[in-house]
Amino acid sequence: MLDRNVISQELYNFESAYFEDIKGKKLGKFNAWQIVKAPLFFELIRADTGSAAAKHRRSAGIAGKLFRKLYGILTNLLYSLGSWVRFSFKKSERLVLLAAYSADKPSKLKDGRYFNFLVDPFISGNMLDRFVYAEQSLNGDLKEPSFVRADFKTDRFNFIIELYQRFFCRKKDTVRLAGEIAGLLNEHFKRSGEDLKINAASLAGTMQRFDAEYKCWKILLRSLRPALIISSEKPGTGFMAAALSLGIPFIDLQHGLIDRYHPQYVYNPVMRSVKSELVIPAYVGVFGRMHRDLLLKNGFWDSNEIPILGSSKVEMNRNAFAGTDTANNLILLPTQWTCFEETKAVLNAFARMDAPAFKVMLKLHPLEPEAYVEYYRNLASDKKGIIGFADKDVNVYELILQARLILGFDSTVLLEAVSLGRPCITLTTPFAPKGILSLIDAEELADAIRAVAYDDPGKLTDLLEKAVTDEGYYRESLQKTAELSDYLYSKEYYNNCGNLVSGILNN
Repeated sequence: MLDRNVISQELYNFESAYFEDIKGKKLGKFNAWQIVKAPLFFELIRADTGSAAAKHRRSAGIAGKLFRKLYGILTNLLYSLGSWVRFSFKKSERLVLLAAYSADKPSKLKDGRYFNFLVDPFISGNMLDRFVYAEQSLNGDLKEPSFVRADFKTDRFNFIIELYQRFFCRKKDTVRLAGEIAGLLNEHFKRSGEDLKINAASLAGTMQRFDAEYKCWKILLRSLRPALIISSEKPGTGFMAAALSLGIPFIDLQHGLIDRYHPQYVYNPVMRSVKSELVIPAYVGVFGRMHRDLLLKNGFWDSNEIPILGSSKVEMNRNAFAGTDTANNLILLPTQWTCFEETKAVLNAFARMDAPAFKVMLKLHPLEPEAYVEYYRNLASDKKGIIGFADKDVNVYELILQARLILGFDSTVLLEAVSLGRPCITLTTPFAPKGILSLIDAEELADAIRAVAYDDPGKLTDLLEKAVTDEGYYRESLQKTAELSDYLYSKEYYNNCGNLVSGILNN
């Protein structure tokens, strides 16, 4: 499997090399290539995340299965119908739809409630007069108790979308388009020397899902008719397409690192000529000037489409970090499921050390596969003196506050840590020879985020030991991080968001 950075760059290059072929391929009034681009990328980089333990299910017999299936259809239909009726009565001129995802509730507030750091601040900051909160669970878990209770559980509506996709989608059109696009992609990868083969059936499935999502959400949104939708990572989806077709403005919030070829947000400048046919938001709200500069660099986006908002997570923790210092030896390492083998190599090198001057604390990514979690848990148990273990729900900002230095590959936690005053080390790979700095072209970060090869344990451990034992060196690193804080994450997050929302609603 190719490295994800190579894949994203090849998809970007494909847009330029085959623009004349893909510009006229449309699903309805939307460009078909952009619809399949991001889902194809995530499919290609997806690792084998199956659990190490086999799952056993008991059969309840044909009658029991049929009853559960019919019961599920009935209850989901009734739920969606009831929501449709409720929304019809709730609509108003300044109503805002917040489309939330439970995975964006990484930890609890001090009062014990889970807080969605992307959409909940628009409520806690009193920016909205009226809102509907639609939430997609994380594998069935809404992570409750929550700061905001869901008005609408998207999982139930997804069931209706799946039924529509199965029985009513225009399969002939999508199969033809998928075959044509897959043929172009396979030709492109062959010419570029990359060992990739695109499955046309997978692209057809993506387009059928888009078509079903578009039709079903259009019915629901027409009933609700919100004045604005706020969500994240929705470019290219049927949900966003439904909003665009109804003229509903959409703010898509930056969720994590947007690198220079990110398939959801970065398009080859040739795509600008078909911009009106792309499923893209009116606004992409970014963390800071660094990401804004990156998105504006090639001319696809206009400056008014990329407002700088900041980050509620960073904003909430800046006060907690003000004036804090650390004299301990804790090194924080946030895991990333896309770098599992490389992380294992680094940890195994640490595990072989005899009484190092530092201790590494692993912080699990919220979407870390269970098989990987089990590996990390076992390693930490065996090497308690060297490696610690923090589960998915532990507040990463409390760990950053405790840590002397943050170590990682291309995790957004590195940028957040710099903005909060902690120096970092980015682990490099052959495909990202400068680590996270290879993805964002921000050389000014090099002094605050030092780059070290993941497979050079000698150099890495020497640098970690120096950060722990050499106070002068560490103080110099702290000064470098302080100079970059605002560049990465703008201050005045709540004012920035409030001004953007009020400007849209009052227009």
